[in-house]
Order: sequence, then structure tokens, then C-alpha cells
Amino acid sequence: MRKNNHIAYRLMFSLLLGLLFVSCGGDMEIKERDYRAELERVKKSGTDGTKKKERDLSDILKRKSNYRYSPVGKKDPFRSFFGDISALSQERKIVSELQRYDISDLQVTAIIWGITEPRATVTAPDKKSYIIKRGSFVGKNWGKVSKILPSKIEIVETYKDPLGRKILNKLYLELPVKTILNKEDVLSDEKE
Repeated sequence: MRKNNHIAYRLMFSLLLGLLFVSCGGDMEIKERDYRAELERVKKSGTDGTKKKERDLSDILKRKSNYRYSPVGKKDPFRSFFGDISALSQERKIVSELQRYDISDLQVTAIIWGITEPRATVTAPDKKSYIIKRGSFVGKNWGKVSKILPSKIEIVETYKDPLGRKILNKLYLELPVKTILNKEDVLSDEKE
């Protein structure tokens, strides 16, 4: 049995060698070197190579002395990619009662417009009403009221992406549409 295995191995080895020679048997091209072009290139570069080297070194030294490193706009390689981990683990204290609710759960009931500092009344899911003004904190993501307009409130949430850049997310809370419509329009919609 060992003899059969030995013959089989020799046969496989000879087949592999044959395939190797057949695959490598293509015509090989030997490119001639163009010595004349090489000679012309050497003549153009100059016979005295030391002068060219001295010129190159002086150019390098001039460029090197003018270079100044500026870290502006470059990422700090020693800062964590995920930002300050200790700041993420610390809980911020809630400043406003409206920070307990998501912005989508809040409803604007009234806007006081035409005074120096406009105000709005917002109703929370627990049916309590809160008066807010520009700069008030609203929502779980530390949204801040940036504008109070005649028909809506603009809230800006700031996030940081993994690279540390600030991303601003603007959200709007609008007055319900029924307050703008006439009573007759509301009654005709209810009948249909």
C-alpha cells in the first residue's frame, strides 16, 4: 500500500511539473536598452554632478527654514476619537421641568406676541401648562428656545458628532390649526 501511495505522489509531482513548464513556455521578450537616449539624458543633466547637488541642498535648506507648523484645522492626535468620556458619564442637572418630556410630546397652546420679549404657553403630557421665553430649555436633549414667532416656536438642539463637530438640529412647535380657522369652517368639517 505504501508503494502505491509513493507511485501516486510521483505521478502527481510529474503532472504539476509538466503544467508548470507548459504555462511558462511562452515567448519571453527581452527589451533592448536604448543607450543613446540614456547617454543624452546624462549629458543634459551636466557633467559635474556636485554643482547640481549643492544647488538642490541649498533649495531644500531654504524651503525648510520657511516652513512653520500650524495646528489650525487639524485633528489633535492625542484626543480620544469619542470625545471626553468623563463628560459623557456625568449627568447634567435638569434646569427646567420641560426637560423631562420629549419635544414631540409638548403642545403649544398660546403665543404672546407684540411685546419686547415674546412668550409662549406650552402644555406637557401631564396637562400642566408652562410659560417659556427665548433661552428656555425644552426637551430631553437640552433643546433651547431660539425664536418665538407669531405661529410657532423654534427650538435648537446641539449635538456633537464623533469628530467633535457641533451639529445644530432645529425643531418647530406650531400652534394647532383649529385656532386659526373660523368657527363656521370647523362646524362644517364636523358635519361631514
